[in-house]
Amino acid sequence: MYVRALGSAALAFDSLSRNSYNLSMKSIVSEKGQVTIPKALRVSLAISPGTELDFTEENGMLIARRVVPSDRFSSLVGILPSTDVDGLLADLRGPAWTSELDERHSFDHGG
Repeated sequence: MYVRALGSAALAFDSLSRNSYNLSMKSIVSEKGQVTIPKALRVSLAISPGTELDFTEENGMLIARRVVPSDRFSSLVGILPSTDVDGLLADLRGPAWTSELDERHSFDHGG
């Protein structure tokens, strides 16, 4: 990450993700110890609800890093919209079995 001072503000450029953002963004810690990550940072760093962050302290600074899932498939959980699986299976399978369908099937095949 490169930092460049512009008057009283500092501008950072992340060479890995090629994002730039203002380093002077502030947030107030709530009574529960919660903070709101400024929207510009959430957007540029792709932090969305459910993103797991790991916090550490380095040289008096609070550092948050995205937690990398332990396996490749964990990152896939939740990427598709929720769907009615029972309804989808019912559509794929067709109508439920009834004795009437069984009799009609036997008749059609000479049984």
